[in-house]
Order: sequence, then C-alpha cells, then structure tokens
Amino acid sequence: MEAEKGPGPEELHVEVTHSILPAEYVPQGKEEAIAELSVYVNWPEAASRAIIFASDVHGWENPILRTIADKAAAAGFAAFVPDFFHGDPFVPRPGVGDMRYFPWVTEWLKLHTAEGSVEECRSLMTELKRRGITSFGLSGFCWGARLAMLLDGVEELQAIVLLHPSLLKVEAMNSVRAPLAILAAEFDSSTPVETIKMYEDVLDSRPEVQSFVKIYAGTEHGWTVAKPAGEAARRAADEAHHDMLEWYQKHFQSPALASHLPRFTIET
Repeated sequence: MEAEKGPGPEELHVEVTHSILPAEYVPQGKEEAIAELSVYVNWPEAASRAIIFASDVHGWENPILRTIADKAAAAGFAAFVPDFFHGDPFVPRPGVGDMRYFPWVTEWLKLHTAEGSVEECRSLMTELKRRGITSFGLSGFCWGARLAMLLDGVEELQAIVLLHPSLLKVEAMNSVRAPLAILAAEFDSSTPVETIKMYEDVLDSRPEVQSFVKIYAGTEHGWTVAKPAGEAARRAADEAHHDMLEWYQKHFQSPALASHLPRFTIET
C-alpha cells in the first residue's frame, strides 16, 4: 500500500513549542548574507570542511539549531545555517495541539518546498567553495531532510545526516550516493519506526553505500532541536549531535561514495 512507503506533505509533523535556550546563551557565530541567503555562520580560522544545516519548519533562527552549528565549529568544521524560508518560517498558532492535520500547514508547505531550495543551496555551496571550502556535509532536520536528499550527488558533498526526517519515501533510499546516517525518533507520527526500518532494509541491501541508522529510545519528533523535556531528552539530543559529528569526522577523512552512480559537481 502507498501509505506504508512514507509520509506525504500533508503528514509533516510540526512541533508546537518553539525551541528555546536559556537567556544567558550567547551564540558563537554571526549572521551574514551569502549568495542571496541570510546565513548563520561559525567559521573557524583555516577550516575548509563545512557542514550546512537545513532546518526544520521553524527556520534558521532556532537557537538550539545554532548551538548545534557552534558544536560543529568547535569540532573544527565551518558551520552554516541558511534561511531557506526567507524570513517566513512556519509559526504555530497558540493553543493548538497537534498541527499536522490543519490546512495552514499544507498551505505553508506549498510555498516552501525543498525542491524550491535546491538551487539556492547549490549557489551557497558554490560561493563557499569560492571562499575556500573544499568539501561539505549536509544535515537535514525534518523538512531539511528532503532537501539534503535532493542534493545527494554533489561531488563535494561527502556525507549526509538526516535527523527525524520527514517527507521522504522509502524509494528515495534506492538512489542514495553519499554516506548516509539517519538519526530517528522512537515516537514520530511523521516517519514512524516502521518506516525507518524500511529505509534501513533498503540501505542494507546496498553495500556499495555506507549507511548508519539509529533510533533513540524515548524520543519524539524534533527532539534534536527542541527544548528538552527532561534530562533524558537532553542526553538523547547530545548523543545525536555527537553521532552526527562523528559521522562527518569519519567520512570527511575517508569519503566513501558509490562511484558507479551518476553525480554532478558544483559549478565554479
């Protein structure tokens, strides 16, 4: 049945509580305009390996997402969080619990498709390459996971990490080229565990592609960029952030790509 193969756009899960950090947190990066995008940037001196973070529907200003970028910079990566929504992130309506069945979510998604951001992200990568970046990783959170998969095949894209992904069919795993990690929630109406396991089955059938799939016990959709609901949730988020950076460290050092598959390169 089609419904068993993954969620459609109308099934995107949306967190109601926007992610927040304590007021005393000070981001370590700065906002810049790059390739006609507003971008949060934390670029350590001499770093030539970059991670681009494609946000969930709440957008690039989420302070926890920026904290993750800061963690990446502390690990030696140049970190970039672009505003693919151009100042128009999804804003939950007060007092509404589960947003995913309401028409305004679908309408927002029609105006903010991952397909519509592909060329913007490629332009960003081209400009960053001009400025000295030699290789990229791409982390996609929820909505951003689809964008990451659409960009799979860029020659300089050495690894991809999907965190609580949405909007992906199981068939997408058949065309994976770059080393792919999927970090999933145990409880996720958008992409339930059953679908994650189907992703894993397809990836396991393709030994030419390096992959890693992990389900974090007790977590819910969005937990890696959401205000922790307790110490266990905080530890699970930290664990996922660590696993993401470890995946990049491994594959930036020794990239393993399916060389027989078609690929395209960034224009210079």
